[in-house]
Amino acid sequence: MFFVKYLFNSISSEDSNQYRNAAISRYGRLNVQRAEGFANKLSKEFLSKIKLNHDKIIQELFSFKQLAVDSEPVQEQIENHFNCVNQYWGTIGTLKQHLESYRDLAHSYLNHPVSSTINEKTQPEFATFLHQAMNTYVKKQLKVS
Repeated sequence: MFFVKYLFNSISSEDSNQYRNAAISRYGRLNVQRAEGFANKLSKEFLSKIKLNHDKIIQELFSFKQLAVDSEPVQEQIENHFNCVNQYWGTIGTLKQHLESYRDLAHSYLNHPVSSTINEKTQPEFATFLHQAMNTYVKKQLKVS
C-alpha cells in the first residue's frame, strides 16, 4: 500500500502488495481504493511533513525502549504514532477498522524488522517493543470504544 512504501521506503513492492491484498481481504477492494485515492491526493509537502513527524515519533519511542510498553510516556507516543499513520489512511472506515489496521501494522514490524531501522541499523528488539506497545494501545482503545 502507498503509505507503507512511503513510510518504510525500504519495503519491497512485493511486501507492499501483500499488505494491499490483506487490506482488500479485510476491508474490501472499494475501501482500499478509496484510501489509496485519498493518499494519492496528498501533496509532497504534506507527505514530507507527515514523514518527518513519523520519524521524530519513532526516534522518541526508540529512546523509550527500556520502559514498559504500557507506561504513560510510551502510550502517549504510540497514540501520536497512531494519529500520524492515520493521516495517510484518511477518514474512510470506522475507528475499529483503523485500530485493526494499526494492529496489522504492528505485526508488520515483527515480520519486517527493516521497518524499525534506526540510524541505518536494524533493531529487532525495537521491532518487538513497537509491536507490543502498539498492540497494548489497540487493546485499550477497543475496550474504550
